[in-house]
Amino acid sequence: MQYSIIQTLFRDVIISHFLSFLPMAVLIVPPIQRLMTFTAPSWPIVALQLIASLVIYDIVFFAIHRLLHTPYLYGRVHKVASPSMHSSSAACTADISSV
Repeated sequence: MQYSIIQTLFRDVIISHFLSFLPMAVLIVPPIQRLMTFTAPSWPIVALQLIASLVIYDIVFFAIHRLLHTPYLYGRVHKVASPSMHSSSAACTADISSV
């Protein structure tokens, strides 16, 4: 895979995360903070946890997906289970939006 393609995919995943998770956090965190009976975490802590969870999710997804491309699992599991040519949740939005 070319370096420019990796850069484009990385950029698209980051944009997808910020367009989906950031608005959700901005809308959901304040009402939850008001409902909690204990002190809620500050915005910097929430932002740090959000970024950390996205990074961990992407690492785990990449590792599992890479494992599915081993010769043993590819033909038995991955090729059968994913008929789409796209492999990431960010690419699924491209399928829907390109209709």
